[in-house]
Amino acid sequence: MKNLLLQSILLFLLLTSCSSVPSDVRIALEQAGINRQELEKVIEHYKTTGEIQKLKAAYFLIANMPGKYAEYYSCNEQAYEMFLRGKDANKRNNRVAYEDSLAEQIDMLKDLSGGWVPLMVKDIDVISSKYLIENIDLAFKVWKEPWACHFTFDEFCEYILPYRILHEPISDWRKYLYEKYSWVKDSLKNVSDTEELVLHLNDLIAKDFWTLDELDIPFVSVPLLEKAKAGGCDQRYVLMISLLRAMGVPAMMDYAPQHNNTFKDHKWVVYLDSLHHYRPCDAGRIRGKIFLKDNLRCAFPAGLVIPLADGFGSNVFRYTYAINRNSLAKKTKNKHALPPFFRSSCVKNVSDQYVFDMHPVIYDMPSELQLKDNEAVYLAVFGYGSHIREADYAQVKNNKVRFEHIGSGIVYLVCAYGHERLVPISYPILLRDSLGKTEILKPDTVRKQKMILTRKCKPSLLMQGFAESMIGGRFEGSDTPDFKHPETLFTIKEAPYSLTEVDINVMSSYRYVRYTSVHSGIFAAEIQFWGTDREGKAVMLEGTPIVHLGSDSIPNSEPENAFDNNIRTNFNAPSHSWVGLDLKSPQSITKVKYLPRNNFNVIEVGNKYELMYYNDRWVSLGIQTATNQYLEYDNAPTQALFLLRNLTQGKEERIFTYENGKQVWW
Repeated sequence: MKNLLLQSILLFLLLTSCSSVPSDVRIALEQAGINRQELEKVIEHYKTTGEIQKLKAAYFLIANMPGKYAEYYSCNEQAYEMFLRGKDANKRNNRVAYEDSLAEQIDMLKDLSGGWVPLMVKDIDVISSKYLIENIDLAFKVWKEPWACHFTFDEFCEYILPYRILHEPISDWRKYLYEKYSWVKDSLKNVSDTEELVLHLNDLIAKDFWTLDELDIPFVSVPLLEKAKAGGCDQRYVLMISLLRAMGVPAMMDYAPQHNNTFKDHKWVVYLDSLHHYRPCDAGRIRGKIFLKDNLRCAFPAGLVIPLADGFGSNVFRYTYAINRNSLAKKTKNKHALPPFFRSSCVKNVSDQYVFDMHPVIYDMPSELQLKDNEAVYLAVFGYGSHIREADYAQVKNNKVRFEHIGSGIVYLVCAYGHERLVPISYPILLRDSLGKTEILKPDTVRKQKMILTRKCKPSLLMQGFAESMIGGRFEGSDTPDFKHPETLFTIKEAPYSLTEVDINVMSSYRYVRYTSVHSGIFAAEIQFWGTDREGKAVMLEGTPIVHLGSDSIPNSEPENAFDNNIRTNFNAPSHSWVGLDLKSPQSITKVKYLPRNNFNVIEVGNKYELMYYNDRWVSLGIQTATNQYLEYDNAPTQALFLLRNLTQGKEERIFTYENGKQVWW
């Protein structure tokens, strides 16, 4: 009797406490228009069942629903279905050829549909009570799993409960993914270890996911994305976060406006481990692939390192479902007065969770600007070439701004925003190293310098990997095509980042010559063997390409590509492979030249280039047509920020300074 009375009292208290809807939920309901009744059904459902935590979860989803929307495209599902059919037919052995043909097909589809123009549909206008209730119930179901039950309600609401990550179409992804992958639970040795579950799920996606940024396919529903297992990094991360959440692992997406000192921004996946630590990872990719080192506070899961080089980047933001009430977007009535990234109120700065050299950047505003206190100005980073994008904001106080938690090793510009663009109001500011000292890159046009330039952009991490794979590679000669008794001409000891030439001093002549790599695969743009003609003039030797492939052969790689004197073609082969030439008769080798697979950012003979420096705007130092593997410019200013453009082809260009006779990339 006492228990019955106690239950009645608790139920009464529950119903009375839930009778008043929170103010932020009421605001959302008012914005729902005719769909309001669907949202109210969810609230009434959990009031009736007496499930107070589920009611609070419903309040969380509804209160933060304004501003959420899906992007629907007229032909994106057709594009994915097209890809899926071709992927099944071609598998991985013909991937290179298939990707090229697929790109052409999708470009045609894109042109026929007038481009990828989205129809934007607000969640609050269309979401059904049935969908929300099912989403909440399934989320609570996985919250009871051994690896999930210790997460707090706040962690659950933000990182397991939400039904969307970015702007993917609404779908029944949670039920679909749970039913398809719930068997993984039975394979776990330690059911309370979040990392073990994450690695199992990661491997299942990674083994068959094709990361194809160049195909430029917009979002589709998560179930279709899972079936196709293809797309850009954003799609891969959305799929992995959806899968982790469906299985009860809190997961989220983080974003750096500038990734290292490259022209790119970057996103990645973060999950909460069993100790409530944030664990960033390059989820959905094969473990241990090409990535270098760990310099974050929390260790990466085994083999899922985010690609890092010299530091991490400018700063880090997290995409959230919850509205950030302190965001600039919430403080600004006209969101179009803000740069695009800061128009969202569902991002928050999490730079302090990452260990890389972070410092404040303090800037005294020019007096002629006459900016008011609390007016926002922006810290921008350089993207492709001269393009800049917003990385942070600060509000003016006493004609000064202070940007907190800013990464070093990067050049910044302080900007205002008007007429839909960032307007620089400072000289470039270099935050050089861990000491946090800033340098103003104001060009000295009196003290001039001579510059010798070999590249227009720093090698990417992937290109660095290709260059480093050549270390230990050998050039060999032989009298027989099987190279049973080869003689070593030269062994590469340093990673080459441009076409590298080495003199060979051997007395013997060889009919057969080759380049071989034992410990790494071959990723070569150019392999050249040089000799002399009858007049003693240096000539590149020609012959019939010969090749031996390791056990994991790549049939679409043509050996001719290594010898065609074209840096834009490549020969790729697995470890224990070699590629060479049958010279038809014994030849004396006087030198070799070699260049790894690359992204064409070296100086190319015959291309036109323009060197510029920044002085309130980009100022040209003249146009040259390259006649060698380098360019020379006289009378360039010192203490300046430079940019070298290829006017003939390509788009990857990166800012640099010139120090001690070398280009230094930022």
